[in-house]
Amino acid sequence: MKHLGLFLIGWFLCVNVFAQSSQLNKLVSLEFKEVPLETALADISKNHNVYFSYSSSFLPVNQRVSSKVVDKPLSMALDELLSETKVVYVSIGDQIVLRVDENKQLISERNTHKVQPILTQNELEEPVFERLSFDELNIDPAGKRDFNEIKSDNSEEKIFPFDSGLMRQEKIRLQWESQLTPIGIKRPAQFSIIPTLSTNNKNGYRTTNNVSLNLLIGSTGGVNGLEVGGLFNTVKKDVKGFQVAGLGNSVGNDVIGTQVGGLFNSTKGTTTGIQAAGLFNFSRQGAAVQGAGLMNIVSGKFDGVQASGLFNIVGKESDALQAAGLFNVSAGKSKMQIGAIFNVAKDVRVGQVSGINIAKEVHGFQIGFINVSDTVSGVPIGLINIVKYGYNKFELYASDLLYFNMSFKLGVKKFYNIFHFGTRFPRFNNYSWGVGYGIGTVLDFTPKTYVNIEAQVIHLNEKEIWTNELNTIAQLKMLHFRKLGKMAGFFWGPTVNIMLSQKTNADTGEYGSSLVPYKIINKTLKDGTSLKGWIGLNIGFRF
Repeated sequence: MKHLGLFLIGWFLCVNVFAQSSQLNKLVSLEFKEVPLETALADISKNHNVYFSYSSSFLPVNQRVSSKVVDKPLSMALDELLSETKVVYVSIGDQIVLRVDENKQLISERNTHKVQPILTQNELEEPVFERLSFDELNIDPAGKRDFNEIKSDNSEEKIFPFDSGLMRQEKIRLQWESQLTPIGIKRPAQFSIIPTLSTNNKNGYRTTNNVSLNLLIGSTGGVNGLEVGGLFNTVKKDVKGFQVAGLGNSVGNDVIGTQVGGLFNSTKGTTTGIQAAGLFNFSRQGAAVQGAGLMNIVSGKFDGVQASGLFNIVGKESDALQAAGLFNVSAGKSKMQIGAIFNVAKDVRVGQVSGINIAKEVHGFQIGFINVSDTVSGVPIGLINIVKYGYNKFELYASDLLYFNMSFKLGVKKFYNIFHFGTRFPRFNNYSWGVGYGIGTVLDFTPKTYVNIEAQVIHLNEKEIWTNELNTIAQLKMLHFRKLGKMAGFFWGPTVNIMLSQKTNADTGEYGSSLVPYKIINKTLKDGTSLKGWIGLNIGFRF
């Protein structure tokens, strides 16, 4: 029995050493330039199926490293990658264990540029660990009775009667496994009341379950199927499937599927699928449908739909529909935004609908009380349209009704707003004036010639500071414009005027304005309102 035990131990160690050698001899191609050590290790692990075991609390994971190798053994790649760090490594089983060696000499500190060879088994210094029992290491205590243990002359520790270096390496492997995160465990199901009372025992944070049921609070490494929690679900890595919790879900990496939380959902990686919560949803980036009672927040890029009671925010570009009770914000491009108060985006592909819409480049439309943009290839429809590189004009002109008029036109050629002021002075102490608002569009004929079609309404204050009675004129204009230079042009055209007035003429006692030059239409409506119509003329300059 004794000889059989020694044979098995020897066979296991030979296989272990062969596996270590095979793993470090694996040919790899790497190229990193000033990236965090943690990023480089994650990339090697993902692309070359190599698993690293280390503690981020002790390893300088944020130190910048560089390396470039093409079809070289993994050992050479790691030597170069770690050459300017105090990190050393050793292959144990199917893992490469990393630790800090303060005595390691860096390349920059050496007189020669010889590559530091990989530490041999005998050269590897033991890290300082709390002494672990066989129970803590999950080793059957009876197993130690099957071997002939002897006592070292130089130490109180017991060793086996074969190569002490190999045995020390195996002991280090077991101790590191007890303190570092090993390869993830997969189990079909787990049940927990709280994280410390779980069928996953102490391995919950590194276990992926197909079904995870948490009575109150659950903490698992991953979910590939279904997770249900009474209060909270906490997942360290990924969720693939359906996750629902009475209060909230928190995922440390990506979600592919559906998250439903009574209060919130939080994904620190990418969300692909659906997030629905009573209060808010958060994701670093995603291609999903987010629905929340209060808010949806994505710090990076987002494609899909965001719908919330208060607001939606995307930190970068979004090819999404955002609909909110108050406002929507996209720091980059946006597809469509609908909000009650305001929308803000860098570029808009389809449109914005809100009280106030603000964007840089709009390829579609804006509908709101105030629309602001740099350029619009579509149409801004609102009371005030401010387009930085749009149709922004100032006019001075005369008409048959008000002798001196000023107009500001803001928007684009397809649709612009008109803000009007006009006056006339029959006597300096008895003046009349009017303010108005209108809309218009431009019909292009040649680069220097085009026609404006405009509709405008003006309230006339007749021989007083302000007339409270109905005294309003509606105008339909067709103005022919001719460009005279880069900054100015001349225009003229007919105007159809329809005036409604309930003002009483102080001299005659009749309803109607005394400013009407002549009448083609002259009627009195049933309520006594005066209706007059005529065709007039506008002539002026546009700047």
